[in-house]
Amino acid sequence: MSNIQTLEVPKWGLSMQEGKITQWTIKEGDSFKKGQEICVIETTKIANSLEAPFDGTLRRIIGKNGSVLEVGAIIGVCADTSVSDQKIEQFIQSLSSNKGSEPQEQKTEAKATEPQQTKSPSTPTVTTSKLDTPTSTKPIVNDNFLIPSDLQGYQENSNLFATPHAINMAQKHNVNLDKIHGSGPQQRVSINDIQKAVIAAGGQWPDVKNQPAKTPAKSTADDSHILATPLARRMAEEWNINLNDCRASGSRGRVCKEDVEAVYYRNHPVSSPSLPAATQPEPTKLDFTAIPMDGMRKTIAERLQAAKSEIPHFYLTIDVDVSALQELRTDINSKLPSVKISINDMFLKAIASALIAVPEVNVQYDVENQQILQFDQADISVAVAIPNGLITPIVKAANKRALSDISTTMRDLATRAKTGKLSPDEFQGGSFCISNLGMFGIKQFEAIINPPQGAILALGTVEKRAVVRDDVITIRPMVTLSMSCDHRVIDGATGAKFLASLKEFVENPMAFLA
Repeated sequence: MSNIQTLEVPKWGLSMQEGKITQWTIKEGDSFKKGQEICVIETTKIANSLEAPFDGTLRRIIGKNGSVLEVGAIIGVCADTSVSDQKIEQFIQSLSSNKGSEPQEQKTEAKATEPQQTKSPSTPTVTTSKLDTPTSTKPIVNDNFLIPSDLQGYQENSNLFATPHAINMAQKHNVNLDKIHGSGPQQRVSINDIQKAVIAAGGQWPDVKNQPAKTPAKSTADDSHILATPLARRMAEEWNINLNDCRASGSRGRVCKEDVEAVYYRNHPVSSPSLPAATQPEPTKLDFTAIPMDGMRKTIAERLQAAKSEIPHFYLTIDVDVSALQELRTDINSKLPSVKISINDMFLKAIASALIAVPEVNVQYDVENQQILQFDQADISVAVAIPNGLITPIVKAANKRALSDISTTMRDLATRAKTGKLSPDEFQGGSFCISNLGMFGIKQFEAIINPPQGAILALGTVEKRAVVRDDVITIRPMVTLSMSCDHRVIDGATGAKFLASLKEFVENPMAFLA
């Protein structure tokens, strides 16, 4: 190999946007063969080994361990040993210069082709009469505003590109906006820009945003006719408050004690800075630990926030008796020592059977083409907690599998999920999802739908409850099932029909074994 080649971050799965280099299995100077593992890259869900796409020698590692890079980013440079180190360095520098110059070229091109815009559509046309430009060269002083002479001379100009507030303020204080450089989009002038320009020129421009509200002038009119409680009138006389300045919020439209107090505190604001500095309370500092979010946590946050905000969730809940299910499980495990069936495995089989019985729930929503995808087999995603978050490996064609096969498959998927060894097709897709928190003692919860699936079923804990059977109160092991449905593709009656079918399979498990 006499030419220089590169290694890039591959794209594993449609949703992959970046990868984290967790470990290089070869070092600079090592030769490798096509198909040989050269490094491990962690995506939002899994950690996969990158296999060499060609024979070569690794000359430079660009993506160091721990680096998070976008899909397609160069992580290594490869070349035969006959290629000098100088050429390798020149090649790496050319990559950096090309990357840095591209945005500038785009920016220049955009600037050249962008039409000149001198006025924002949102900028109102000033219709007031034009102010005469003062002939005096003295600074204008008005309400603490001191405008230097070189910035004076407001002009009604159709080319002014400024905010409406800036135009009004400039007109009021005779500021020439043509001499103000705007810092907003497309150099739009704001009040802050005027303030900075005036101050820079030696003038005075108060911070109009933070100006304290002016205290309203005190009334001097006769208030003897104002209806007021005796206490309110006495307090007003004592505090020299005119009752015309008070609201009348008391009974029968009278000024009450609270109305007089409101005026007093408005005129005499109580502020903490008036207290001695030694008595100022210090703000309480809360101790916390900042935990940066890794790629998986960020993806989970983005996907679930989008799912909750974009999907119209509705919820259905049903209680099921699992006594027959428990008896069947005990019987199978006792007679087949090599098999260890869990309640979750049996629920998975029952759910698969119910999905085939009610196929309208065994669906995905194709947002792009605005259509419902209904499947012939039940590919069920199962939520599995892993150290960095949550992943949903898929038990494919669960309706066609035996209980022992489902049990073995589920254990294998869960084990590889926790070690980051799942391939993308093993956790992307699926036609339905289940989440089980029963092992934590959770009685009931509502889960967030995992798009593009149309529903997710939340399983609570098995607990003994008092129920009525044949008009007799008895104790039964019960489980609460809560299904979250996407109302765009599943209606309430359809969801209820599915849960009724699932209840029938759970309470008569021989039906899904037949």
